[in-house]
Amino acid sequence: MTVKLKKVREAPQPEHASVDWDEHVSGLETAPGFSLPIGYELQGKLSAPIVIGECIVVLRTHRNGEEVLGWFRSTVIREIQGAEVTTTNSVYLVTEIL
Repeated sequence: MTVKLKKVREAPQPEHASVDWDEHVSGLETAPGFSLPIGYELQGKLSAPIVIGECIVVLRTHRNGEEVLGWFRSTVIREIQGAEVTTTNSVYLVTEIL
């Protein structure tokens, strides 16, 4: 399944707070102690279903509107409510791309 993920806000009581865009360096988003900025977007193919207790893993094709191939891995999924998925640090809006 091809999806678009957008970070819409921090998770309640995140392990790591979101960085501001002026502190964010693309390609270093997994640096220890940091969480992606709010508004971060990616598109790609899910490598497995989205399940509580697992991570979202995507073979990324686009990052913030630019073609950038790579892997995305979230922190552990804590809750799923409709199209919103809450992980340890973030809340993502997940949209299927047809």
